[in-house]
Amino acid sequence: MSEIVAAKNIDSSKLSVHDFDIDSPKNEDMMFKDIYSDSHSFTIEFSGQVCTDGISVAEFGGKKVLSIGVIPSDEDIEGLVRLKTYLDKYLCDNAVDWPTTSPVRNDRIYLKILFNKFDKLRPLSNIPIDVKKLQNAKITRGQNVTCKVRAAAYFNFEEKKAGVVTHPVSFVFDK
Repeated sequence: MSEIVAAKNIDSSKLSVHDFDIDSPKNEDMMFKDIYSDSHSFTIEFSGQVCTDGISVAEFGGKKVLSIGVIPSDEDIEGLVRLKTYLDKYLCDNAVDWPTTSPVRNDRIYLKILFNKFDKLRPLSNIPIDVKKLQNAKITRGQNVTCKVRAAAYFNFEEKKAGVVTHPVSFVFDK
């Protein structure tokens, strides 16, 4: 199990992109690589309030995408933004001048919810979520939630841009 780090305690000087060299030739247009702390995988924990009406459903690239928006505390936002700061420095150190995106937009973080082939929620949740009955999930705007996520950097070689994405590991909602 990876170490759990409070978002507000993220130290950008200890971060690294795992097993990746931006200068090596790529056969792919886009790559995702885990962000490590002290050369180890880690899980980021933060709390906040749900800012969407339950689970949002949108179309993206012809696929249904489910997500939950969360407003973290100001301290946690600062920590999550340090992930982008690290990525900016990494690209600069490697003489790559690409624009980067942050996992936080307008003081919110939107967490994509994934399901396995059996329609079971991949991130763990203390509230049952049925992909076929999303409206039955007892998740409401303003509800407190504690989130655990893993961070990864994406590198889009075709469009020459990069950014930080977060992958939810678990949600604990106040009931």
